[in-house]
Amino acid sequence: MSSARPDRDLVLAVLRDALAPIEGVLAIWEGGSASWSLDDEHSDVDVGVLADDGSGIALRVLDVVEETLGRVSPVALRWRVAEPLWRGVEQCFYQLAPRAEPSARRDVITKVDVAVIARSAPSYFLEPEQHGHARVVFDPHGLTVPKPFDAGAFRARMKADLADALDRFRMLDHLVEKELGRGKVIDAHAFFLSVTVRALVIVLGMKHRPLRYGFGMRYLHRDLPPDVVATIESLLVPAVPDAIRDAHTRGRALIESTATALDLDALDLDALSREVRERRGRGLSSSRSRT
Repeated sequence: MSSARPDRDLVLAVLRDALAPIEGVLAIWEGGSASWSLDDEHSDVDVGVLADDGSGIALRVLDVVEETLGRVSPVALRWRVAEPLWRGVEQCFYQLAPRAEPSARRDVITKVDVAVIARSAPSYFLEPEQHGHARVVFDPHGLTVPKPFDAGAFRARMKADLADALDRFRMLDHLVEKELGRGKVIDAHAFFLSVTVRALVIVLGMKHRPLRYGFGMRYLHRDLPPDVVATIESLLVPAVPDAIRDAHTRGRALIESTATALDLDALDLDALSREVRERRGRGLSSSRSRT
């Protein structure tokens, strides 16, 4: 929604002006929902910073980020991720205090997610198939241009992930019934979520959003057909034995039928990649400004 954009642009602009002069900072962009032109008043500001390898630069960038955000609005909370999920990435989340002006929206842009990515790290965050079109605000050397899509390598990874997901599910799906038989409803529900729902989301993702099948439970409402989303919602039932048993049985059947019908070789991954890359991303007036 456009009502969120001015505040988002302010945050992004002040961070660009503060970070671009730092030696070793190579590029800055906004990702997340903005990279799909789907940001609204509830969206975080997701900032990516590409930096040279080397000890200390990522932490220096995050220190400057916190100081700079404090000039926009006081930083009420900060969480520096101790063990980021990706190699070569340092990540920190900031929650800003509400703006003081009486006219300011109190629920607009309160969280900023900053990831500092080493140049040697994989270019995963800049792949439009996975993360949309980065909203680049600083890139004097053209380092944010995504690499060509390798459909063969991606298909091979899909096949390996599908085999692993099905092996894991078929080996562990008895745990739901085992814990129900022991009268351990909490344990059964936990296994239902971590085994049945996990496998179901993977196979349905490969069917309906093959380029983003690995995103788990995120963006299901956006990426999957409404009837499929409704089916998943109907499986997320209260933690009572009969309901868990019924949902697990239905989930198992849907996993197996979806996986059996999947033909990963028939997916035109190159066409899907072209469709994503041909979409016009939304950028600032100067998408590769030098500050």
